Amino acid sequence: MNWSGASGKQNSGVWGLAFTPNRPVVVESPAIKLIAELIKRDVRVVAYDPLAINNARSILGSAVEYVESAEACLDQAGLVVLTLRNAEIKKAVESFTTPQPLTIVDCWRMIDPKAFASQIKYVAMGRAR
Repeated sequence: MNWSGASGKQNSGVWGLAFTPNRPVVVESPAIKLIAELIKRDVRVVAYDPLAINNARSILGSAVEYVESAEACLDQAGLVVLTLRNAEIKKAVESFTTPQPLTIVDCWRMIDPKAFASQIKYVAMGRAR
């Protein structure tokens, strides 16, 4: 799987930084643990969560690029991991279009893969291919 940007460095987006939806709490968040591992592997991480960015920043610092919109997170990465179940996430992802290849990993199996164009690969965690 190639999800590198123009710099050749792998670009990953993580959408949903909080431990639970609609809360700013990031303590024990799987997304924070995932991001820490990606950073160790020299992966550029773009992150979005409308409520938890400030709390995530206090843990991860400047090693992550925090973006202010769902679309920016999707647009700036070749691989995006959806770590929270959320109606805003579902709506934005299913309506997103891009001319670039994009892989979306859905940890909650909330997205309808039929909504995507052919250049978007959908991976539902916990489902057989």
